[in-house]
Amino acid sequence: MTWVEGEEIARGATAVVRRGTPGAVVKTFNPGIPSIVAHLEAAGSRVAMDAGLPVPAILDAAPDADPPTLTFAHVEGRSLAEQGEIIGPRGVGTVLAELQHRIRAVPAPALILPEEFLGFQVREADMPGTMREEALAGLDALSAADPRVLCHMDLHHLNVLWADGPVIIDWNNAMAAPAAADVARTRTLLAHAVFSAPESREELGHVLDAFIERTEELAPGLVDESRGWDRVIAAARLDENPPGAEREAILERWAA
Repeated sequence: MTWVEGEEIARGATAVVRRGTPGAVVKTFNPGIPSIVAHLEAAGSRVAMDAGLPVPAILDAAPDADPPTLTFAHVEGRSLAEQGEIIGPRGVGTVLAELQHRIRAVPAPALILPEEFLGFQVREADMPGTMREEALAGLDALSAADPRVLCHMDLHHLNVLWADGPVIIDWNNAMAAPAAADVARTRTLLAHAVFSAPESREELGHVLDAFIERTEELAPGLVDESRGWDRVIAAARLDENPPGAEREAILERWAA
């Protein structure tokens, strides 16, 4: 492979990733994305790296630059979603559950709290009636109930690369939260992925089923506990500009 510095290799809602110097990639945040997002990703990446989790090494950070940038060691691989062609959708769900189990083994990280992160999202999102007040009250009650552990809070099949094994990327949602919150977030993301990829409904269902089953094996009772977070996680999701059908489904669930 010829390494072309500046070549774009990935693009998402918040940033573009390009090749930097050989062996490094530079994540440049999109216009309008506040520097706090880069600060949070740098902090989460460092906590995960220091804990020995399989993550790209963070080499440099300029979160207050214009635009903010983060530099990571390059990982040559493909997404876990693509790896599903080999290990199958149930294999994908199992990998996600096992990675999340490793993540939540990291105790009391010095990271943003869910009351701040999710609370900000709930306050900023467009939602009707008393939904905001109910979600914030639920968040306060849930956050006070459990010890804080490292939570990725955006763990799904597109945020894991496969390079002789899984590598977890995109730590900008990382926080110190109860483990159940992270399980709820992944369950929600997998269940709602069908709104963006309706043609993959059956496959995504198998991924979610295997994730739930393996999580229950690794941490009995945690899946049921995570269901208490569902309404708060769904309300916060409204701040992420979900597809119209997903937004409608969230609002219908709240109204039920």
